[in-house]
Amino acid sequence: MSDLAPFLQTLRDRLTITEVIRPHVKLARKGREYTGLCPFHKEKSPSFTVSDEKGFYHCFGCGAHGDIFDFVMQKQNMPFMEAVELLANLLGLEVPKRQLDSSSAPAQPKPDASLYEVMETACRWFQHQLTLAQGASARAYFEQRGLLAETISHFRLGYAPERGLQEALQKQGFSEDLMVQAGLVGRAEERNATYDRFRCRLMFPIWDGKGRVIAFGGRILKEGEPKYLNSPDTPTFIKGKTLYAYHLALPAARQKESFTDALIVVEGYMDVIAMHQGGFKTAVAPLGTALTHEQMALLWRGTEDPILCFDGDTAGARAAHRAAEKALGILKVGQTLRFCFLPSGEDPDSLLRAGHRDELHSLLRKPQPLVDVLWSIFIQGRLFSTPEQKAMARRDLGYLMKEIADPDVRHFYREELNSRLQALLEPKGRDQSRSTQNYDQWRRYPTPLKSAPLMVSRVSPQKNHLGHKILLATLINHPTLIEDTAESLMLLGESSGDYDELRQAILSIAAEAPVISAEELKDLLTQRGFASLLAELLTPQIYSHAPFAKETVSKAEALAGWKEVWHTTIARHHLAAETFRTAAAVRDQFDEQTWERFKFLKNQVVFKRDEKKGV
Repeated sequence: MSDLAPFLQTLRDRLTITEVIRPHVKLARKGREYTGLCPFHKEKSPSFTVSDEKGFYHCFGCGAHGDIFDFVMQKQNMPFMEAVELLANLLGLEVPKRQLDSSSAPAQPKPDASLYEVMETACRWFQHQLTLAQGASARAYFEQRGLLAETISHFRLGYAPERGLQEALQKQGFSEDLMVQAGLVGRAEERNATYDRFRCRLMFPIWDGKGRVIAFGGRILKEGEPKYLNSPDTPTFIKGKTLYAYHLALPAARQKESFTDALIVVEGYMDVIAMHQGGFKTAVAPLGTALTHEQMALLWRGTEDPILCFDGDTAGARAAHRAAEKALGILKVGQTLRFCFLPSGEDPDSLLRAGHRDELHSLLRKPQPLVDVLWSIFIQGRLFSTPEQKAMARRDLGYLMKEIADPDVRHFYREELNSRLQALLEPKGRDQSRSTQNYDQWRRYPTPLKSAPLMVSRVSPQKNHLGHKILLATLINHPTLIEDTAESLMLLGESSGDYDELRQAILSIAAEAPVISAEELKDLLTQRGFASLLAELLTPQIYSHAPFAKETVSKAEALAGWKEVWHTTIARHHLAAETFRTAAAVRDQFDEQTWERFKFLKNQVVFKRDEKKGV
């Protein structure tokens, strides 16, 4: 039988319900009870009552009711046993293990404890390798990225040399089969041999919610693919159900040990680590994949409105759109997402290393609500000129709203977005006051795409003519880069009629033949009538300005050069254009959010100018 029942009673006896609720609700004594604003619905006058004598809470507004376990489960969105563990931790107690009758069977097999043991042993081994001579390049990399010694230790970063892990684990008594099951060792079936899965890589341990090492992420130091390699799914690790550094971020959010109480989702390991080092201790990251429903549930377990912080590029905007649309089906009352979009070409790590912590803090303090992101996704690229286009917009909005499962949330989203759509569809001059009022209700929220590259103005062809030539020449000689740069290539605009046609032809050919050599691409372009332009682009004059554009250089060097030209000729123009638009917005309608955005962009323009001068 289970000995859990007396333990639960111990928790009830030793924890008053006001102790559990007070960190979340401001309570005022009223006779023998306490009252406050209900944490489960929005209200202006208190209807939430808490009684230590009776051991329960009750809301006369929404009907929420329960004891200490119910409150934690409902407020933190966590299952019963995790609520028990959280309350036990408040008292420094350990939850007793449940004993099963001999006639009963476990609902599902549990992983062998030795899996956790072998992962922990491997983690310590990787940490030790980082301190040896062979870990010098890894230490230099961490130093270059600005990581402090205490940060490296806190995140248990390590190094995987060419070989040695398997032998070290065997000496510790771990079997080869266990190492394979844990994802530390791979098996080459054709040669009937095993090998270390992680070789010559920086090692980032991945933990479960209890802080146990369950997987690793490895970043290659030398050239090679893939750049990042994660452990495969194992009995203790499922990538889509895990968030990097969640076990560190969740306590920081609950104990208010960070610049913001909300969990912040960033895109990579180094972003998370830089954020924690910079004081943003609630940062987490998915493991190289789009945010899943399971990961969103983990976020809502820690905060009702986590912030998704995306890099300031087209990939970041695309990731935000995927997350916003995926969240629709699982939205609930009191559970939403917020979005923070960084300046073009920046990520949290780069901003912090450049000394812009205050600017990052300012952006995170004023994230954009999910409804604004959905609206900007909906109207992007749409026309509202003809009756057919207007009818299609109304129909598509209806389809979008059907994705929201919760009826109450769906009702208010439909009401809000229909109001915005109506403001767009009403002809100017008819019912002008109502149309203007509706428009102003959502205009004051700058849409995320306004500051993301998808909505920036076209680049001046005269100013960046040489830059356009270099970018196109590099891709023609290195067509394997087209997939990585396709969305940026779309933003080049018309450098001239002929060059724009060439740009579109490159994108078209790449879409039809994702794997193509430089010679094959040149032949196809020649067949489409671009021979004279190729002769103009692939010249010694172009290569004298951009040696990386040559066909003989490595892919990594060509990509690095391409990105540098992109940022100096295109992205900088986008930043200046966005600063100009924001300044105009400040003049038209001053508010604190727009003003803070303008100050940050202005600082970025000055920083980029000084950087160019070498200051």
